[in-house]
Amino acid sequence: MGASRTGWQWTSSVSDQGNFLSEPSTEYTDKMKCIIADDHGMLRKGLSELLKTIEPDLHITEVGSFPALIEQLSLDPDIDLVLLDLVIPGSTGLEGLKQLKKQWPATAVIMVSSTEDPIIIRSAISSGASGYVPKSTPVEHLPSAFQLILAGGIYVPPVALGTDISVGTGGEKKNRPDFIEQGLSARQNRILVCIAEGMSNKEIAAELELAEQTVKNEVSRLFRILGVANRAQAAVFVKSRYQPSEN
Repeated sequence: MGASRTGWQWTSSVSDQGNFLSEPSTEYTDKMKCIIADDHGMLRKGLSELLKTIEPDLHITEVGSFPALIEQLSLDPDIDLVLLDLVIPGSTGLEGLKQLKKQWPATAVIMVSSTEDPIIIRSAISSGASGYVPKSTPVEHLPSAFQLILAGGIYVPPVALGTDISVGTGGEKKNRPDFIEQGLSARQNRILVCIAEGMSNKEIAAELELAEQTVKNEVSRLFRILGVANRAQAAVFVKSRYQPSEN
């Protein structure tokens, strides 16, 4: 997903057709390019503003239908990132995602939907999505989710993990999973659970009342202990090993 790109450019304009809300540019050959595909204008605007807060120079094109998305990708096949609504005119379910990954395999696709069915979410990830962001995701969690994806990771929302694994300050939660036997310290265990929830290092530091650098150090250590390379693999580790109690 354009890992060698070092700068992004933000542009925006509105067309009369209603589908293309920004025009392709040839001035950003070294910039990262993104398309937001959703038929709700306010949602497109909100996502654009959110992405702008993460990377102010990102070049964003907005489209309101799947055919318009295909046309835009045909005009510019070097698009790095697509935010695709699960339900959009011209596409149903995951068929659009599968078509995109078949025709443009190098383009990262994030599914954005009000649907929170874990089966659909897992199917999207297995079909090649770089992440699945439910529209109910708390605003404060969205930046870390997008940052993970933009860094080349895969974001899986907590609902797809099949259980509530939230922790509070100090990790007090009756159903909190315990990975001490894997060689983690109590602190690393709490941090791992937070990672599985999609929290950033900054959010974890605030949640557990730790310095952010301490969290970074502990994350590196627990990755080595578990033999995982990134946060997405850590989340999968939690899902594959945690069996919640029946009571």
